[in-house]
This record gives sequence, structure tokens and C-alpha cells, in this order.
Amino acid sequence: MAEDEENTVHIPVRRRKAKNRPKDTAWRQQRLPAIRPVLNAQCALPLTLTLGIACSIIGVFMYLSALNTYEVAVDYTNCTDLITKKSEEKGDYVPTAKIVCVFPIELKNNFTNPVKFYYGLDGFYQNSRLYMASRSEMQLHGKLDDTDGCSPLEMMVDPTDNIKKPIAPCGVIADSLFNDTFSLHTTPDASTPSTLVPFTARGIVSDYVRKQKFKNPDYGENETLCDAFKGTVRPPSWQRDVCTLGAPTTADEAERESVGTGFLNIDLIVWMRAAALPKFRKIYRVLDTEVDNYSGGLAAGNYTLRVFYNYPTAAWRGRKFFYITAEAWSGGSNKTLAIAYMVVGVFLLLVSAIFLLMCLRIRFLERKRVEAQMQ
Repeated sequence: MAEDEENTVHIPVRRRKAKNRPKDTAWRQQRLPAIRPVLNAQCALPLTLTLGIACSIIGVFMYLSALNTYEVAVDYTNCTDLITKKSEEKGDYVPTAKIVCVFPIELKNNFTNPVKFYYGLDGFYQNSRLYMASRSEMQLHGKLDDTDGCSPLEMMVDPTDNIKKPIAPCGVIADSLFNDTFSLHTTPDASTPSTLVPFTARGIVSDYVRKQKFKNPDYGENETLCDAFKGTVRPPSWQRDVCTLGAPTTADEAERESVGTGFLNIDLIVWMRAAALPKFRKIYRVLDTEVDNYSGGLAAGNYTLRVFYNYPTAAWRGRKFFYITAEAWSGGSNKTLAIAYMVVGVFLLLVSAIFLLMCLRIRFLERKRVEAQMQ
């Protein structure tokens, strides 16, 4: 046995160093000193009480502000043309039918500034993931050939020359652009002529959005915007080319301020902001207060709303609305946000009351314990 042990060769074990092992320092091994606050009722009470009072006060002021706003809504879904008697509900194809509807509106109160005009849709799901993703930010910034992400509306055959060309603007969200137009007229007595209420697009879209996210393609001095869009085709649901989008088509539109053409059109920019809920409203125009007789807003009285009905809704059973609102500092007449603030504030105040009872109970028990020790 001893001889076998002498003849045995001992091979030393080779130990490898661990790779990428961090250094044994306080920073690498997370041993730095740190504050570990222990929350209790006594330290949480000032926080919940302050937040509860602040939320309650904000909610009350927002609710009172919403009560001081005025709003008029007109449901013009499936309206009938007074002259031709055509209507989408009767099966007339929109917009070939050229339906023009007229609605009387009575303002019982003076609508002070700011007065805004909205259009609304009910039952339109802009929040679909595939719908929202079907767009090209690069194309909207002037690169017409970049249609990545616009599936299934990226390319289409141009009927004029049977050549496949990129759609401008491409994507489903641009193809479904809302194109109803509105005009508001005063309805005075027989001795006073009717006048057009001035609309403006100033302030609807910030300059940052228009400059950084939307841009028309470049074109030469002797060319037009339509020349810049040569080599593209309009979306299949559009009735006019994108280069003429925003150009006046009626006498009423020609009298108003320009709303931008092409990719810089205000209506296109507003529509490309997808809504979160199936019932939504989007801003259409703002009352132009620089015009005489409208510097203080819309006076109470009778008005006539003229709707150029171009947007079909029968296929998806939707509804369309037109809103006139006189907004306050907190926005429109929607009280949902104000009620939410008040509910959160009352909840935090109730939590603060519970914390206060807990603090009093702890003090009472400590006092009894001290008195028992002294006896």
C-alpha cells in the first residue's frame, strides 16, 4: 500500500478565475449607505391631508368653471337636402349626391371668448392598433416615396396611366380623413341681411407641430405644389388631390383665412391625431375675434348652420355632430375631470381621518403603558 502511494502522481487542480466578476467594492456590491424610510400613519398624514385638500379645491373650481360654459350640439347624421331631398339614409351615394343641409340654431346666452367649433363622431374606432400604425411620418415630412408602415394603402395604380405609384398621404388613417365642411350664418329679421360668422384656424395647431412633423415636398420657383406631388396618387377614398387640399372650393371658403394646403392643411393635421375613444370630437375652427362685431364672442340670437355633407357614416352606423362651445379656463362643459378631482380629494381626506385616528390610538396606548409602569 505504501509503495502504491509513493508511485502515485498527484496532479494539482487548476482553478480558474471567475470571468467578469465585479470588484468587491461598496459601489459594485450595492453596500452604499441608503435611507430606508419606514412609512407610518404619523408621517403619511400630512401628505394625504395636503393632497386631499388640494385636489378637492381644484375639483370644486373646475366644476364651477364648467357650469359657466355654454355648448350647443347639432346631430346632423343622415340629414336631408332641402332642395334635392337627397339623404344618405335614402341610399344616395355620398359625396356624389352633393348634400347640403341647413339647421337653425338658437343661442340663448352670449357665448364669450374663446368660442370654438368642433365636429364629433360616435362609433368610429380610431383607437385600433392597426389603424393608428398605418401611416408614414417620413412621408408626411416631405419624403413622398417613403411609404413604410402604411400597409395596406402604400401603393396604388394610377388610373390615368396604369402605373403603380405611392399614395400621398398613405395609410388607412389618412384615407379616412373627415371632409364635412361647415359655415355659420346669422339669422336676423327681414330688414337685416344675413352675414357669415368668421372662422379662423389660428392657434389650432402649434407652430412646432407644423414645422417638425408636417412638411410639403420641395418644388422650384416656376412650379406649383401639384408639380411637387407628381408621381403620386391620392388615397382611394379622397375626392380631390392632396395638393388641392385646403384650397377654397366655394365663395364662403374663399372669404375665409387660409387653412393650409397639402400636408400643412389644418384639417389633415388634426385628423392624424388619433382619438382614444370611439366617441370623440375634434376642433374644426375658432371664432375670429379680429372681425368687427365678434370681438366679444357670439351674441345670443338665431343662427343658421350650413353643412356640406361629404363624409359617409351608414357603413359603420356612426353618428355625426357639430358643436359650438364657449370655453372657460378649464376647458369645455365636460365635468368628468372636475368630478374625478373631487372624488380623489374626498378619498384622501377620508384616509387622512383614518390615519389621524390611528395616531390618537397609538398615543393613548403609549400613555396607558407609561402610567402602568409608573404604578
